[in-house]
Amino acid sequence: MKKIATLLLCILLIGLLAVPAFAADTTVFTITPDKSTVAPGETVTFTVTVNGTTPCKSLGIMLSYDQNVFGNITGTCTMSGLVAVFNPSNGFAIMFQNPTAPNGTVGTFSLTAKDGICPSTVSVTGTPSVKNGSETIPSTVSGTSVSISGVHAWDDGKVTVEATCTSEGTTTFTCSKCGEIKTTSIAATGHSHDDGVVTQEPTCSVAGVKTFTCSKCGDTYTEEISMVPHTEGAGVVTTQPTCTEAGVKTYSCTVCGTSIKTEEVPATGHTEGEGVVTTQPTCTTAGVKTYKCTVCDETTKTEEVPATGHAYDNGVVTTEPSCEEDGVKTFTCQNDKAHTKTEIIARTGHSYDNGVVTTEPGCETKGVMTFTCQNDKTHTYTKDIDPIGHDYDDGVITTEPGCETKGVKTFTCRNDASHTYTEEVAAKGHTAGAEMEVTKEPTCTEAGVMSGKCAACGEILKDEAIPALGHKYVEDTEQYVAPTCTEKGSKVFVCENDPTHVYTEEVPATGHSYGDWLKNDNDTHKQTCSECGDVATESHKWNSGMVTKQPTCAEKGEKTFTCTVVSCSHTKTEEIPMTEHEYDKAHTDNEDGKTHDSECECGAVKENVEHKLKEVVIKASTTTVKGTAKKVCEDCGYESEEYELPLKSDDLDDVPKTGDITNQLVLTASAMIAMMAAFCAVVLKRKFVK
Repeated sequence: MKKIATLLLCILLIGLLAVPAFAADTTVFTITPDKSTVAPGETVTFTVTVNGTTPCKSLGIMLSYDQNVFGNITGTCTMSGLVAVFNPSNGFAIMFQNPTAPNGTVGTFSLTAKDGICPSTVSVTGTPSVKNGSETIPSTVSGTSVSISGVHAWDDGKVTVEATCTSEGTTTFTCSKCGEIKTTSIAATGHSHDDGVVTQEPTCSVAGVKTFTCSKCGDTYTEEISMVPHTEGAGVVTTQPTCTEAGVKTYSCTVCGTSIKTEEVPATGHTEGEGVVTTQPTCTTAGVKTYKCTVCDETTKTEEVPATGHAYDNGVVTTEPSCEEDGVKTFTCQNDKAHTKTEIIARTGHSYDNGVVTTEPGCETKGVMTFTCQNDKTHTYTKDIDPIGHDYDDGVITTEPGCETKGVKTFTCRNDASHTYTEEVAAKGHTAGAEMEVTKEPTCTEAGVMSGKCAACGEILKDEAIPALGHKYVEDTEQYVAPTCTEKGSKVFVCENDPTHVYTEEVPATGHSYGDWLKNDNDTHKQTCSECGDVATESHKWNSGMVTKQPTCAEKGEKTFTCTVVSCSHTKTEEIPMTEHEYDKAHTDNEDGKTHDSECECGAVKENVEHKLKEVVIKASTTTVKGTAKKVCEDCGYESEEYELPLKSDDLDDVPKTGDITNQLVLTASAMIAMMAAFCAVVLKRKFVK
């Protein structure tokens, strides 16, 4: 009881010593979902809260989640500050007007589970950043996880282990979406034993035997036939037991001395001694403690000695932040200087002045105002100043108008005399004069003209046409020329008003009068004119052809083409090349683990074709047990020997993320627990020695 009480006291001291390590966190972010399980296509909303004890000028949290599972992130920042924004790619960012200890809801964001995903559990967390000017405030994030209630797409299953009389078989099912496998058992068929045969008659000292045989697998079992009863003695220990091996007690018949039976004398078992640390722990690797039997010195068990964990210093700024670039702070482990980690120091940002006019605006041109960053004078940006616009006068007539010509009025800008524009002044117009007079007589082909003039300038104001007399043509029959099949004829016409006006009309050639098209030779057909006997030929007009003999991989085919002119209908044929072999009729494994032979339906064989190997998982790996798989050829069914798969990787990242000191605290607590346990062991050992 004193030993137990001492151990409980040690554990209590360890718990009290571990508390200050967690008390160092002064700002804690918490991410809380509105539901713990979502279906594919369903949306889950997360609330981000903060609990801070130290005033700060700015805080932020960058969100992290599996984008293969979740998508369509939306959100809003509800905590007030000088700047309070939610950015789907960066998360939440808040800057305060004055230092304050932030508490309450930062904001919310929503994620939608993608369609077609399998059941899984997804972590949602973030990377915090809390600062008061250049000072970094310690902060942590309490992340969360959400279960996805997807559905596996199992195939119809494949019998991977056949059932026998005594052992179960196995059917393996594979998910077509994620490759996960599951198995179901096939019940053993059971033996079919006969009625048995006496294979040994019983005696006084030996029992008889009746043997039963399975008709399916040949398995046998026996039943004892009672022997003539012995007179059993008290029994003698004939083999003494040891730590690991049982002994034997033998009973004999007092009448015939025959050994009747034996009984097992239980092994005495090991006497376990105190353990010894055989492998010392380091910052990142556990040690080993070994226990041995005090009687036979055999190792009875081993225990893991926890790793000591990192002990990082307060860090050194290794890269100063600027207006546009983040800085870096580096922390070094005091247990092992080779172990370091870094944190980002947020950039300072620009601090621009109220701007200076560097280019004055004009009537039509923009001006420029330049703003300069007070942190770094090389950082500037500009804004345009709108033009002031024109201020035109009432205008002056600079060109007087005439009867038909327009005048010009010019307007000048009062801001800049070089800027002008003009407007037209309407013409005054003509003044009609005396009566109109004939100025041109009409002819056969041209109209005459009657004109009126302006009384002011004498310019003709308008003309009126006197219609042309027109032609009066009559055919001259004496000059008629008759047409033929290929030559044109002509008619001549003369104007009665003016005999110098003559024109000729063509009489079209009558054209050939051809009969039906008839075959001429293998390339052409012909037709003959009934009027002049002219013969015309043209090439056959072949259709797209018809396959009259299908090609195979052993013999060429044939295609027949027919002339589409019905009265000709001549035909020709063309060869169709032989087809390629299709090596898919049969596959023969070559037993070399690499190739097989493929056979075409015509009998041709293609040798040494490489296997198309696909991995088939027999047993999936877990994080602690390796699975197994084999390679199977998709064509011939060849199967390789089974091999091991690597362990499934843990989703948790063992390396602490920037700003996340949870692992550091856990490792520190573990180291303190190990030290206190060692101290307690020494105290107890000394107590019991005394």
